[in-house]
Amino acid sequence: MVILVSVGYNCYKKDGYVHRQFSDVSTFNINAFEWPKEKMKSQACDDRLKIDDMDFCLMSADKEPTVALIGDSHANAIYDAVNFDVMRKGGGLIMFGKGGCPPFLGVERDNKRCPEIMEQIVSYITANNNIKDVIITGRFAATLTGINFGGETPDGFYKLKLTTNPNIKDREKIFEIGLENIIKVLLKSKKKITIVLDYPEIDFDPKSCLHDNNKCSIKYDIVAERQKKYTEIINTLHKKYDFKIIDLKSAFYRQNVYIAKFDNHILYRDQQHLGINGSSFLINSGFEFLK
Repeated sequence: MVILVSVGYNCYKKDGYVHRQFSDVSTFNINAFEWPKEKMKSQACDDRLKIDDMDFCLMSADKEPTVALIGDSHANAIYDAVNFDVMRKGGGLIMFGKGGCPPFLGVERDNKRCPEIMEQIVSYITANNNIKDVIITGRFAATLTGINFGGETPDGFYKLKLTTNPNIKDREKIFEIGLENIIKVLLKSKKKITIVLDYPEIDFDPKSCLHDNNKCSIKYDIVAERQKKYTEIINTLHKKYDFKIIDLKSAFYRQNVYIAKFDNHILYRDQQHLGINGSSFLINSGFEFLK
């Protein structure tokens, strides 16, 4: 076993892969609320697909991509864990996305150029015969409800528009059509699809966990209600199309709550995003994104 020193957690090599373990350094929780730029983009990925305004572009080191991860900042937050799972199974991962853009086709949000960016991402993936699997995930609950869970919801928050029919205002319908659009295109290109149901958003500041462990979980019923409608839509599409569903929040479930802290390490960097500890937690738990 070769010990590799890393910031905040220990890494070691075993069977050719890098494994991460939580460190015993309690002060690491201060860094748990940061998200370095290198966790959003890499030059190697940018060289593969250069798109203006694309926030996220990452890929496995020294590995040709066999799996693509598409999504927003919630997908970016789990990149390390997905990458670990893909690489231990012999593959390589590439991740594309833009913050706040749902991983759909034909759906705009707040003039972010989401349809153009997602169209280019999907075109790259469908044209790449080495990519066999596509994982789709994102902040689905906010996309569907337009409600900023755990915080103030400003006017016009998460405003959606269906580009092919702007007259449709029903958010549930826009969600279903946009997701169905990308599913159909990927399946037509013989890609295997996995849709990952999002991890729980939390209704408290994770920094409060530094001082009070009792505030470091959220009740099952609250999360179930928050994710109910979008999960129903995905299950409905699942009856029509051949894809897999992975429930990511199951990794955080403990005795009728979802945890935001494990082994004295805070898993979230804010109310909406997993942090560095969250990725390490998923890796150490052996969570599988491809089955």
